[in-house]
Amino acid sequence: YHAIAIAAYGTTAYEIKKFENQFRYIFYMTQDNEAMFNPMSSNYILAENSYRLGFNHICSGPWMHNFITKKFQVTSDYFQFPVDTSIYNTKQPRTKQNKNIIFFAKPEMPRRCYEIGIQALKIFHEKCPDIEIILFGSSQLDKNQLGFPCTIKGLLPSLKELANLYRNADFGLVFSTTNPSLVPYEMMSCGCPVGDLRLEDALTKYGNSEENIFLLDPLPENMASELVTIFQNPNLMHQKALNGKNFVKENFPNEKEMGEKVARTLLRKNIKDLIELDEENCIVEMKVPQAWVGKTLSQLDLRKLYSINVLGKRNPHTHKLEVPVDPNLEIELNDTFLVLAQTDEIEKYDYLL
Repeated sequence: YHAIAIAAYGTTAYEIKKFENQFRYIFYMTQDNEAMFNPMSSNYILAENSYRLGFNHICSGPWMHNFITKKFQVTSDYFQFPVDTSIYNTKQPRTKQNKNIIFFAKPEMPRRCYEIGIQALKIFHEKCPDIEIILFGSSQLDKNQLGFPCTIKGLLPSLKELANLYRNADFGLVFSTTNPSLVPYEMMSCGCPVGDLRLEDALTKYGNSEENIFLLDPLPENMASELVTIFQNPNLMHQKALNGKNFVKENFPNEKEMGEKVARTLLRKNIKDLIELDEENCIVEMKVPQAWVGKTLSQLDLRKLYSINVLGKRNPHTHKLEVPVDPNLEIELNDTFLVLAQTDEIEKYDYLL
């Protein structure tokens, strides 16, 4: 018998399901919507079905968290992507003089929409021939097949050179049709304004604000026109570069902080979902611990002892939230409460149960 099992891919989720009685807690580290890595097929459905196995999900970033909770109504928490600001920063001065646009070009990865970017950049070059176009991110790039002049950087040999590419760019083009990579956030941390595709829920990846990101029309002709307009407005580019940098600085952890976030999630016993309202307070959906069963809220006096304010109770049959909660109602074993609490206190309390 083991304390924790963690699935990290759809096939491992099915394997763990076979032995679920051998684990006290099971988590599914959900990094992207794996179903969309396949055409509509059995593999697509099987990947989606892995999200229906009843595990607690730990998602990479808010986009996957929002997607999986909305579509599959699962219990989920997420950690924000880590950004190494010791590498990706604006401490080094820009050395490149000419205007340029960099494109995260990966023809071998369909969800990065390489073809759409190339079509848009070809049109953009016809309208703005003096702006250098730089492609990077893959060893499979051949400028002789593109139909317009560009600089091929391919796979850069070091993270420092990658950061220097970002610092010297006027604009970064990165397409994230599902969960994003670290690239747009590392660009932002280097002071580079970023453009992504205007798709459903795209803003979830960027703080739910177009102040931080340029969202572009997926139609190449329209995207090219939008890029021309963007380059004609340097003040807007500067402002979004500043906003993007601040967005990353205020919201993205380093790797150590991300690890601590994941560790806290793994250690939770009764917390089903936690929404941080600010740095100190949160709203938590939690299973009632054994110590509460058979008692009333009046008897427990949670507000006085633990600064926990009970907002509502989840009906186990209809799953609807019942507000308010009768303070004299006897608590049952499988009850679930929605509470307002101080984040540190509720997690400390949860560990002790």
